[in-house]
This record gives sequence, C-alpha cells and structure tokens, in this order.
Amino acid sequence: MTRQSDNITLNERPARDLGVEILRIISMLLIVCQHFINHGGFLKNAGENEFFLNLIHVLFAPTVNVFVLIAGYFSVNKRKLKIKRGVELWLQVLFYSLATLPLASLLGADITSEYVFKSFMPIINRHYWFFSTYFVIFLLTPYLSAMLSAITKKQHMALVIGIFVFSYLSTRFDIGKVFSLAGGYGVLWFIMLFCVGAYLRKYPITVKRIYPAILYLLTVVDHMVFRYYLNDTTKLVNKLIYSGTGYDQPLTLLAAVCVFLTFCGIKSNGSRIHRLICYIGSCTFGVYLLHEAPMLRDLIYTKI
Repeated sequence: MTRQSDNITLNERPARDLGVEILRIISMLLIVCQHFINHGGFLKNAGENEFFLNLIHVLFAPTVNVFVLIAGYFSVNKRKLKIKRGVELWLQVLFYSLATLPLASLLGADITSEYVFKSFMPIINRHYWFFSTYFVIFLLTPYLSAMLSAITKKQHMALVIGIFVFSYLSTRFDIGKVFSLAGGYGVLWFIMLFCVGAYLRKYPITVKRIYPAILYLLTVVDHMVFRYYLNDTTKLVNKLIYSGTGYDQPLTLLAAVCVFLTFCGIKSNGSRIHRLICYIGSCTFGVYLLHEAPMLRDLIYTKI
C-alpha cells in the first residue's frame, strides 16, 4: 500500500475533514468487496444465496460515485491546473501498471510484448478505467470550477438536473448516443457527479446525519423491491426509475449523495487516531491500483 497524499479522489483535502477520510476508507473496502463478488463469479453463481449477495451488491453500489462526489466537493474552488500533481498521479499509475507484470507472470499470467508496450500507456489503454475517466475531469477541473462559480444556485441545480435527465432518458429509450452516460463509466457522468459534489460544497445541506442514512437504506429497499417484485421493464414507470444497480441509475446516485452527507463534516481533533485515519485514507489510491491491476485482477479473484 503506497501513501499518496494527492490521490485521484481528492484534489485538495482539508486536513481536518475526518468524515471524508473515514468514508474514503470504507468506500475502498466496499469496492474491493464488490469486485470480489463480481469478478470472483459469486454473484453469477449465487444459487440459494442470490438474494443475500444481491443485497450486498446493492448496499455497496454507490461507492464509486462517492469518490467522484468527493473530488467535486474539494475541487470546486480550484482554478489552476496542477501539472506537477497530474504528472505524479500518472507516474504512480505507470508504476503499478508495470510493477505488477512480473508478479502476474510468476503467478502464471501470459505477458506478451504487446501488452508490456501498452502498459506504458495505461491511461490511453484504459488499464484502469476509473483513472482514465477521472484524469479527463482532473484536466477539466479549472474550467468546471470557473463555470460553476460564475452561475447562480438555480442555474447550478438546473445544470445538474439537465445533464442527468437528458442523458438518462437518451440511454433508457435509445434516443441517441450524444448524451449517453455510458453506464456511469464515461466522462459525462463524472462531470455530472463533479457538479453535484461542487453543489454540496457551495450550498451545504444541513440536516441530522440520521436522515440521509435512513434515506440511503430506503434506496436499498427500493432497489430490492424493484428487482424482485416490480422488475417489469415493459412498464413506463419501471423503465424510468429502475434498470439495475449501475452507477448512472437514479437510486444509485441518490444513495451516493446520502452516504456522502452522512459522513461529510465530521472534523478531526488532531489526535493520533485521527491522524492515522487520515494517513490510511491517503493510501486508498494504491489499494485501487494494486487490486485492479489488469493482469493481476483475474488471478487474484479466480486463483488466490
């Protein structure tokens, strides 16, 4: 696990925002669990455990969105492109992309010369899809921040709703690919999440933490009800509201916002335990790069 003080999930991290660091650690743990369930084949071969594994899958679904919300929350006031930081992030990705190849070879992976060559360009080749998409947002951050700072609260809200509605409807009804959210894996979806995170920073929602936590649990219940009792995609209401647990689904987005609001604003008192939590939080990027290394991933989940 490598410490990375400026990891991809935070462009600027206030040292005392303990809640976000706790959320970052929990989210990465749940992402690893999510990958284990999916890549390890447990969900596809659930058998009598199908309901339980699907429940876990739904509970953990918002975590990737949470990381992008955090980026938007802390980057909304950043007007300059940090070229040095971008280079450092790229070099760290390159390091993991190359360093994991010998280990994968020892474990039995077939490493071709063509793959080694492609490993020198991990962003272009999307060896890590999250970072490839996020890096575009990183480059756009100064421009997005300038735009969001220049518009009113109503305009900001209209922008977020407009992007989501047009994109979601075009995806659900096959209207066209111009506004496609690409299942939550594309740049447009990350821009939308960035704008949501920025909105939460500019216009804080002050509610007791118990309320967004309860709403999050309600989204989980809704997911399961739609999946097992109302999953008729021929009906208009189902076609509009539910189509699985993809990152770009309305319930998944709402759940991510609720989780973020539950943890956001918990401050650190500077104690050793709090400093340790912040340190561990800064290691999450290394965890992502290691367990999602393309040549290692299948070996980890299917053999180890």
